[in-house]
Amino acid sequence: ALAGPAYKGFAHAPGLTVDELLAVARAVIPPDLGTVTQAGLGYLEITAPGVDKASGLAVVAAELGIESRDVLVFGDMPNDVPMLRWAGLGVAMGNAHPDAIAAANEVIAVAREAGNPTSTHPLGPAVVAQAIRHVAGEERWENIEPTLTAAIRGEFGHLRGPVAEHAQAAADNAPAGETV
Repeated sequence: ALAGPAYKGFAHAPGLTVDELLAVARAVIPPDLGTVTQAGLGYLEITAPGVDKASGLAVVAAELGIESRDVLVFGDMPNDVPMLRWAGLGVAMGNAHPDAIAAANEVIAVAREAGNPTSTHPLGPAVVAQAIRHVAGEERWENIEPTLTAAIRGEFGHLRGPVAEHAQAAADNAPAGETV
């Protein structure tokens, strides 16, 4: 028995793909009862109604005074769909789930396709930079690139505000040799 409320549940059904199970679950669980999605890990995620990546980002953005139209997000699975729709610019990876691609404003190549064959993370810094440069355009890129480069290197001293303070704290607390 649970000692307190459950904030997230998981479901799996042998014999069904996760997309098949998602379709069944969405047919029987109305949105006012729970949010049902999947992240590509072979099981469903079930949370309280309206709790998803978009609602979480909306809370953070409101706290920081940032409007959704000024937010750029990346996603690749159905659990990213609300976030891709909420943000001013939603970018899906080229190998993303069809639902994520349909929800995105832009689709970009994955790391290996973007000329970074050694990247071990599908969304490495080179891919992020490529996406931002593509959607921002060359003129705006000239203003963005120095800040992005500094952020990738963990150099946050010239940035200001709560996000920069959080990023600097994370960099300061990272294990030696690890980047944030």
